[in-house]
Amino acid sequence: MSEGKALRFWSSADSGNASRAGADSVLVDGDLGLFLVADGVGSHEASAEASGLAVQTFRQVLLAETAVIDGVKNGLSPRAREDLLRLMEKALQQACAAVFARAEAEPSKRGAGTTLDALLVVGSRGYLAHVGNSRVYLVREGSVHQLTEDHLLINELLKRGRLTQRQAEKLEYKNVVTRAVGFHQSVEADTFDLDLLPGDRLLMCTDALSGHLEPSDIRKTFEEGPSDQVAQLFINAVRQRGGADHVSAIVLEAPEEAGPDPLAREVNLKLEVLHKMPVFRYLTYQELVRVMGFTESKCFGPDEVIVKVLACGFCGSEERDTKFTEGPFAVVTCRECELTYVTPRLSPSALDEVYGESYWQSDTPREQGYADYVVDEPLYLKTFRRRLQLVRRHCPGTLRVLDIGCAAGYFLRVMKEA
Repeated sequence: MSEGKALRFWSSADSGNASRAGADSVLVDGDLGLFLVADGVGSHEASAEASGLAVQTFRQVLLAETAVIDGVKNGLSPRAREDLLRLMEKALQQACAAVFARAEAEPSKRGAGTTLDALLVVGSRGYLAHVGNSRVYLVREGSVHQLTEDHLLINELLKRGRLTQRQAEKLEYKNVVTRAVGFHQSVEADTFDLDLLPGDRLLMCTDALSGHLEPSDIRKTFEEGPSDQVAQLFINAVRQRGGADHVSAIVLEAPEEAGPDPLAREVNLKLEVLHKMPVFRYLTYQELVRVMGFTESKCFGPDEVIVKVLACGFCGSEERDTKFTEGPFAVVTCRECELTYVTPRLSPSALDEVYGESYWQSDTPREQGYADYVVDEPLYLKTFRRRLQLVRRHCPGTLRVLDIGCAAGYFLRVMKEA
């Protein structure tokens, strides 16, 4: 998205059946580039006040820190991403403290809290802060991606293996939140950022909308409705499906570019390279977007060293002991944090030569102990089991193993192909 092209946005809300608990608050500040959706939790009156206080407090914190935002806009901040994510975290924590303090001062409001999704758009990047089970969706190139993770008890039980998907479907109480703004003086929040590409569309909504519409419904509504009516069309769709609660939605749209966009090309290349790396292969789009937030592109010339293990990647110490060497590998242990590394003991050019296709087609891998490799598997998977065997044999009892060296070797091949 070009810096000069303005992001377009629309919002809509409908109170539905006022007798039901829960109250939403929506705040849109186009000048600041701030968009907030909150869904109160608790008694109706107290939750309405909690959500309203949260969004207003969040905005006030950002208004007091416009110098940070302006510094990022003008390219004056050397740590732009970190500065803005810290600011989003600060605003959310102050909103949480304000809601909690109000409940402590007025006993009738105790137990009230709110979900909160906040999006700050600065240039061609969006900065998100999220707590609860309201959602932010990204619609990119015809696909719908949920960017936020629902902070629900059912999700925690599923992740810990305490509940199967079939059991989860039968549970009566599926919307018990594990995190909310105002339940305590502070809250664990998810903060991350992402590139906004030409044609990207975002939907920020409460669970009354996401609970009735599937991703396919969201995509269809975006495709069929005029942009300035889509927010209301979402609410109409919820009502048609029997939804009676308060529903709120904000729709944002990054304008299309006339020709190829350099940022879009860079983002797509990053995603392609990350997806080729085994350590990232099974990540969801939501997770890849978060990884993308702290990656950057660098160019390297022929035979230039990309990765050189000089210090511990965990604690930075250069004090380490070599446990053993076998074949192309060396196993070393950091004296400071006792982290064990499995590293290639070859130069990048020699590493590439050893791991070439001719090597894997020969008898050498079996002679060196790679009896279970598969030729068409990537390098990382071909050697993983063997490296693990080496560590267990030579370093019994070692539990903390960072497989950085051979991941770097695989990264060399991926970058070369890209």
